[in-house]
Amino acid sequence: MDWIECVADSQIKIEDKTMEERKITLLEPIANTASKHIPLTKRLPSLNNRTIGILWNTKPNGDILLRRIHELLSEKYKINGVIWRQKVLSDRPATQEIKDLALSADLIINGQGD
Repeated sequence: MDWIECVADSQIKIEDKTMEERKITLLEPIANTASKHIPLTKRLPSLNNRTIGILWNTKPNGDILLRRIHELLSEKYKINGVIWRQKVLSDRPATQEIKDLALSADLIINGQGD
């Protein structure tokens, strides 16, 4: 974050009182970020005979949404199987869970809740 320093006008009147010149320090909460372009993976030609990995972030109602998505996909496609994984905490990266799913699933659905 960057710090911005500015000086207020030397003769500010507030309620008929004059304030002396004062230095004000403001915090600019905009972080400098570097972005990297990561291309999307090609779509699968079909979900038939595929294994789906589902990752729930443990937030309330996320599991309900993901179960419904699983039901709808199972009605429309011949799914080989579903592998469910759950994050330990919603605010932590799911690095290991994603690696595990990437090794055994053809596609991964990551769900949110709340």
